[in-house]
Amino acid sequence: MIHIQRSKAPKVFTDGLKKFKSSNWDNFVQNYKDVYQSTRTVLEEDQMHLSGYTELPLKTKTHIDHFLKRDLFPEHTFDWFNYVVDDHCNGYGADYKDTHIRNRQDNAKLVNPISENPQNFFTYQVSGEMIARAGISDGDKERANFTIDSFNLNHKLLTKRRSELFSLIQSYHEGGLGKVEINNALQAQGLTSFVEFCLNDLLAL
Repeated sequence: MIHIQRSKAPKVFTDGLKKFKSSNWDNFVQNYKDVYQSTRTVLEEDQMHLSGYTELPLKTKTHIDHFLKRDLFPEHTFDWFNYVVDDHCNGYGADYKDTHIRNRQDNAKLVNPISENPQNFFTYQVSGEMIARAGISDGDKERANFTIDSFNLNHKLLTKRRSELFSLIQSYHEGGLGKVEINNALQAQGLTSFVEFCLNDLLAL
């Protein structure tokens, strides 16, 4: 999960909302497609074209997820700082969250990648498993584990990708590449916080 430095809402979005007279998000997406797509593009750029939840590179089935679910927090439907772009995938990420978070209290327990820095809550193991960071409070540990479970961030595909990435980083390191060179070589892989963990914590580069 990345920390999203959300930029200011673009004019195309704010102007679009002035013209849109409904509170229905689906109507907005359908009737203001150009505004929606332009908005999504800005959000993706803020996220460095990575999923805000899994850190995988965004592909072709991207959509704007409401971190605070629309059915639970309708007042945040058009809140610029409630948007996180993700791919559609039932096994993990935004879609998984939407089927497993059922009340406002649970949604509010999730670590928010926009207003909070996920690196303060999470770290990893060599196996690729995402875990709660050591030394945080019991309350933060509970939130970290709840967030991992709610987005299914230890789905077998995600842990496998991380584990394979560690092996690749190790081989680059043994081949004589430095930290900057390894980072540059892995840009297209995503999973930036795991790469940082491998370089800083495991290999101490």
